[in-house]
Amino acid sequence: MEWLDLFHSITNKIAVTVLIILVGFIIGRIIGRLILRILNEFEIDKLVKKGNSSIALSISQVIEYIIYAITICIALDSLGILAYVLIAVVSVILLVLVVSALLGFKDFVPNFLCGLWLRRKQIIKKDNYVNLGDIRGKVIKRGLLGVKVKTKSEDIISIPNLAVLKKKWK
Repeated sequence: MEWLDLFHSITNKIAVTVLIILVGFIIGRIIGRLILRILNEFEIDKLVKKGNSSIALSISQVIEYIIYAITICIALDSLGILAYVLIAVVSVILLVLVVSALLGFKDFVPNFLCGLWLRRKQIIKKDNYVNLGDIRGKVIKRGLLGVKVKTKSEDIISIPNLAVLKKKWK
């Protein structure tokens, strides 16, 4: 009989969780539509002109998604796993942020080091005319991350310092 009580307990928790999710999503949808109607009644889109997007629709959807998130948190709490899921979600977010930062530094660090080396060696100076493959023009700015060249057609092209060192300059 012990396993039967455990089975009833688990099924009751699952039923309550499903009910919480259904009711929460229905409430979220109703409140989202209600807020959209209220904002359309006040003609908020005409007050705030921003391209083709609807401010009223965006606000109502954000509120709707917030209600969905709160509903999911309540449902997970009723199962007793909210803390574990939050730890997992925060861990994944931190991992994505760290990987993004590392990928961002992948280009930054070599270009920065090449920029320091180019400054020290004075290879390229401002107002010099340079020729790199298809790019021909006058150096208008020399920075730590790249060189800006103004072409004959008045285009300004930014060339990373790493490319400057890899190619033959004339």
